[in-house]
Amino acid sequence: MIDDLDVEMSPEHKKTLRLLNEMGDELKTKVVRRGLDVASQPVVDTMKALADKRTGTLEASIGRSKLSQAAAKRIGFETKPGEQIVLIGPNRKVNGRRRARIAQILEAGSEPHVIRGKLKVGENLFARKVKHPGIKARRFMEKSLERSQSGIEDRFFEGRKKRLDKITNKA
Repeated sequence: MIDDLDVEMSPEHKKTLRLLNEMGDELKTKVVRRGLDVASQPVVDTMKALADKRTGTLEASIGRSKLSQAAAKRIGFETKPGEQIVLIGPNRKVNGRRRARIAQILEAGSEPHVIRGKLKVGENLFARKVKHPGIKARRFMEKSLERSQSGIEDRFFEGRKKRLDKITNKA
């Protein structure tokens, strides 16, 4: 399996992959998950640092989730058996509500638009419609990935190596 890869790797990375290929599926999953956790942590930290801080709920909602194959398929990812997907972003509930929609609006921005309905505008003022001026795209998720991208492969192998060392020291 390692010989099928068309990627240049250090001898240490090749050794790690050989050890991984010799393991059972359950241990492989644990080792790969640890690598994904270590590799993605700087992205999570940067995203939290760049998130809107007014209420703190967006920042608190940012995290990492490991998706099952069924969940990955629901959001449009086709996976092969044994592959793992980690979703990084505002995917945690805060105060019982998800913040993904707010994050999407902040990421992409919005055009000026009219909001209709019974809206509370002030202390005792209500309106049937309000003209929203729109907001400029903040691209905090995109920026966090760009800023954390360098060294991601090394962090992944470092995390896998730590987990492999833990497993081999127990044996």
